Amino acid sequence: MPESSPKKVLIWGVNYSPEQTGIAPQNVWMAQQFVKAGYSVEVVTSFPYYPAWKLAESDKGESFRTDEINRVRVHRCRMYVPKRPRLLKRMLQQFTFMLTSTYRILTLPKADLYVGVSPPFLISPILRIVAALKNKPYGIHIQDFEVAAAYETSGLSKALYSILSGIENWGLKKALQLSTISEAMLPRLNEKLPNEKTQDATILANFAKSQASFRVEDMRNLRARYSAKKLLFYSGNLGDKQVLDDLVIAINQFPKEELEWVIAGQGAQRKSLEALVEGLGSDNIHLIDLLPSWEYAMTLEAADFCVISERTQMGSWMPSGICFASKMLSYMKQGKPLLVYADQQSEISQIVAKNQCGIRLENKESIESMLDRLINVQDLSSMQDASKNYYLQYRSKFGFESWLEGFLPNNP
Repeated sequence: MPESSPKKVLIWGVNYSPEQTGIAPQNVWMAQQFVKAGYSVEVVTSFPYYPAWKLAESDKGESFRTDEINRVRVHRCRMYVPKRPRLLKRMLQQFTFMLTSTYRILTLPKADLYVGVSPPFLISPILRIVAALKNKPYGIHIQDFEVAAAYETSGLSKALYSILSGIENWGLKKALQLSTISEAMLPRLNEKLPNEKTQDATILANFAKSQASFRVEDMRNLRARYSAKKLLFYSGNLGDKQVLDDLVIAINQFPKEELEWVIAGQGAQRKSLEALVEGLGSDNIHLIDLLPSWEYAMTLEAADFCVISERTQMGSWMPSGICFASKMLSYMKQGKPLLVYADQQSEISQIVAKNQCGIRLENKESIESMLDRLINVQDLSSMQDASKNYYLQYRSKFGFESWLEGFLPNNP
């Protein structure tokens, strides 16, 4: 008798390889975990644009394309990509992606299981309709509460928030599996759907980068190029949510011999950061492009602290439970202490306080005072151990296997 063909899963999300930061690596990791679990995997996504917020010249003439990446069929769909991703332009971006990608999903052969990754928040209501038409189950994995974040940090009106949130919640209600990425975000999900099935919602911890190999001698030479007592490192999106300006201004006030900061990234705030660093005439802040994997690993190893910032473009703190910086896990996997510039009630700040795995901004403390404390830390070993231990415990508790059980009996 012929062997039965593997069950098929279709993952629907706006970001995928070759994008290096944000949600894309998480979607790639999820797809590869399904492959390892014996599924045939397809992904419906956009053409690469993030974090630079522009399409590659070679992609500009295409509307649809299918790539094969590591045993995954990747169906790309054209969408509008704004140069400056403000609220209305982001909404237009989502609308065009949902239009083209919904068409693509409807024309593809039926999958056995559909998994939508939010944001975009419109994936949940539209996937409910698609799954009903296909007569197949679906799950929603929430990386960020996009509508709540827009309301609480970007000036979205209360009336529009209620409408958009209601649309999103309608899509969540019929999902076979609901999940998010952190313990603080889970209560947010319960708040969105009171008296619904969110008591069965789960957590799927984000993937942390595996480190590429490098020569120890090269790493030591790299560290020797920086004369500071403490070297800080940040890698990833330079967007509205991070707004690293406050830290740039404060760190610039310290002598190069005490403190240096390497910022590797792209994003909506890149140009303004460049202008700020240049205007300050800073010699201890180094703004560079995203690094290849081996150089990222080497720079991470050379750094004393890694930076997490959760300010918003409106100057307020990022509310607790809206998002969880996935880069934090990559930093902690390598045993790196964290420098956290965020509200004390934020999840990341609470993690640092509870586990003693870094330095955080204390109540009513100035940034300069926080940095003084960091410079004067003599022995990093206890913070390094605490950081690594937190990562190991978190990953073992919220891994892919336990998350996949939520889709039973749909496993192959």
